[in-house]
Amino acid sequence: MSPEQAGLNLLDMDARSDIYSLGALLQKLPTCETSIDRKCLHSATIDEMLKLIRDEETP
Repeated sequence: MSPEQAGLNLLDMDARSDIYSLGALLQKLPTCETSIDRKCLHSATIDEMLKLIRDEETP
């Protein structure tokens, strides 16, 4: 999910969201890792997950 999709304002969603998601997928395929720690997401609530997606800087 791109940060735009995790926000409350859905007006910013466009092709950039698709490109971000494609980049996230291309990162995960060879490394089998996501940009956000899986353990951190497992213990987080929905609101905390959305905040992580919006605020966490992608490596």
